[in-house]
Amino acid sequence: MDIEILKGELEINENPGLATTDPRLSDIATLVQAGDFQQASMQSREILTEKIYDIRIIGYYLYGHFAESGLAALEEIFTCLAEILHKNIAALGPARNREKHIKNALSWLFKTISNNLVYETEKRTEIYSQWQASIAPEQLQNILESGSGLQEAIAMLEMSSDIMDVFTKILEWIQVFQNVVHQEQRWDEEEQQLEVAEETVPQKQAPKTLSENITIEGIEGSYHMKLLMRKLDAFDRLVEADKLALAAIVADDINNSISNFDPKLYFPGLFTRFYVQFAKNLNSLISYVQFKNSAAWATLQELYKVDIDSFIEFDAGDIDFSGENPYAYNPEDRE
Repeated sequence: MDIEILKGELEINENPGLATTDPRLSDIATLVQAGDFQQASMQSREILTEKIYDIRIIGYYLYGHFAESGLAALEEIFTCLAEILHKNIAALGPARNREKHIKNALSWLFKTISNNLVYETEKRTEIYSQWQASIAPEQLQNILESGSGLQEAIAMLEMSSDIMDVFTKILEWIQVFQNVVHQEQRWDEEEQQLEVAEETVPQKQAPKTLSENITIEGIEGSYHMKLLMRKLDAFDRLVEADKLALAAIVADDINNSISNFDPKLYFPGLFTRFYVQFAKNLNSLISYVQFKNSAAWATLQELYKVDIDSFIEFDAGDIDFSGENPYAYNPEDRE
């Protein structure tokens, strides 16, 4: 899908736009409400090729272009809209209440794009990962520059502040994402340099068992840990630059990660041996769970808490786990 049909000087018709009673308008609106943006865009294109430049249809078509082409399409979308608002207002329909229709169309488009960006970010979807892998900081800078041009066009029309606020949120998101992508590239470069250094400098073989001094191999961070480090760096840089509105967005994301912190997700290598050993001895280990309320279990558990080395050296071969723990909580004992 392309937007060449919206570039250049648009032809001005006597009655631009679709009539309110035109069934094509309601059909496309129904598709949009159902989330079928691809079909809505295809039908919108048919109307635009007839040189019917209805701003409502244009909004649907441009979002379809974003949904199909991804984040990189925003540069072209912003540039196209800026050119339309600067040079082709007279070609837009409906002519009646044209300004109101333009505001409504832009408001819907910006809110829908913003909601999409927020959703993909919060859910860390496959689409978000594709954005990270496929777009460069330079491209994001181009998007920001085209966004500045669109901001100027919106300001010239003296539209409501709500529209500008929503669009500004989109640009702020792109700025934060640009920092994330930039930091990711720095990490990749550092990793490549480290790999080269490791190949040229002999390294001692790291031990494969866990001890009091956990090895680097054991605590190697995952992609999620590296991403968290990038976010922390982004937050620090934003605060230093006094960009507190952007820093607040990053801080909220970091706090959410901390609240839902799963060490297995961030340090998977640390738990690999545990789960391998657990799986190998699963049946035997589970058989002891039935004795969790026993006096032997409770006593050994206390030893484990106060001195883990003595616990490891202790010989539990002759202990009877069948005796009940007299100190265990029993709901029936409540008055």
